[in-house]
Parts: sequence; C-alpha cells; structure tokens
Amino acid sequence: IEMKEFKLVGGTVSLLLFIDVTNS
Repeated sequence: IEMKEFKLVGGTVSLLLFIDVTNS
C-alpha cells in the first residue's frame, strides 16, 4: 500500500467518523 492510498483511506474513515459524531 502506498502512502497516498493510506492517506486517502484514513481521510475517508475520519470523515465518516466525523459525520457519525455530528449526526448523533
């Protein structure tokens, strides 16, 4: 896995967690 892909996945997970927190 490349660092670029790792950052992309990490950013997506962080965004999903952020949305989940703001929705609750």
